[in-house]
Amino acid sequence: MATRCYIGIKIAVDEFKSIYCHNDGYPMHVGKMLKEHYSDRSVAESLIALGDMKRLAESIEASVFYRRDRGETEYVDTEIRTMEEMDEAYTYVFDDEWLCADRSGVWLSIDAAIALQVGEDD
Repeated sequence: MATRCYIGIKIAVDEFKSIYCHNDGYPMHVGKMLKEHYSDRSVAESLIALGDMKRLAESIEASVFYRRDRGETEYVDTEIRTMEEMDEAYTYVFDDEWLCADRSGVWLSIDAAIALQVGEDD
C-alpha cells in the first residue's frame, strides 16, 4: 500500500506550488530525502516543475515522474493548491526549510516528524 503525499513550495499565504507523490511519502523517506537532497530553493523548484511523481529519490534524475518517465499524460504538472486541497497522509512544504504536516495539520520540522514516526513505530 502506498503512502501518498504532496510536496510544495510556499508562494503566498495558504498557496503552494505543489505536486503529488504516490510512494513512500512518510517522513523517514520523502522527508529525509527532501531535507538531505532538496534543501536549496532552486533545486526544490526544479523538482516541483516536473509535476506529479511516482517516487522521490536522491536526485531529480533518479526520481520517477509520471509524465517525464512513464509518459502518463493523465497526471498533472505543477498546480497551485491550498492546504485544504493537499489532503494526503503527509504534506511537505518548503519555506526557507522543509516542514511536514500529517492530516492533523500540525507543522513540524523534518527531524521532529521523523522522531515522531519512529516513536509511533516502537
